[in-house]
Amino acid sequence: MLNAIHSPEIVLPPRRHLEKPGGQTIEGLVFIAGLVRELEVTSAFEIGTFDGVTTWTLARNMSSGVVDTLDLPAGERAELALEDTDEEVRELVSGHVYDELPHPATIQQHWGDSASFDFSEWNGACDLVYIDGAHSEPYVESDTRNAFEMLSERGAIVWDDYWRQVDGVPRVLHKLAAPRPRRIPGTRLVVHLTPKAEALLHQAGAE
Repeated sequence: MLNAIHSPEIVLPPRRHLEKPGGQTIEGLVFIAGLVRELEVTSAFEIGTFDGVTTWTLARNMSSGVVDTLDLPAGERAELALEDTDEEVRELVSGHVYDELPHPATIQQHWGDSASFDFSEWNGACDLVYIDGAHSEPYVESDTRNAFEMLSERGAIVWDDYWRQVDGVPRVLHKLAAPRPRRIPGTRLVVHLTPKAEALLHQAGAE
């Protein structure tokens, strides 16, 4: 899998936007961009926009299509319990990278709480769902449930923040039925691939 994902040419944001507090790591962005390229993603849904670096990376590495991204509006209280770090990270956002840099795919910003947002429009339609919203167990469970509903037959789900600094993500992922999602070495990411996505990556890695 990694051989295929690390093979295509990818585009990352300018260095000044990388590795800011609360943001995705460079290795994480490399994996996400390569996955988008190899699966030829045309529909992606991101839960947790933050500063838009990952949003832009998704859109910039798609040849066409739409990235839908959801975040809680500034000043609005979350409906479910949060991790202590969730509120701290929200205060770091001052703008969105995708407003500054060009991208071939369309980006649609949605505002709302992922615990009550109506995802039904995207059921079965997303080639990639990226989960990086609130990190408490109730939110990760809700976001994961919705992600599996949205997943296309050739799609992938990627979770961020599988590490020691938050408990919610590993707790939820450890409860998932087999096949368990796989950790990506050198990152905080975990990925679930549908059988068709697995086959596409296997074929690409063998070529």
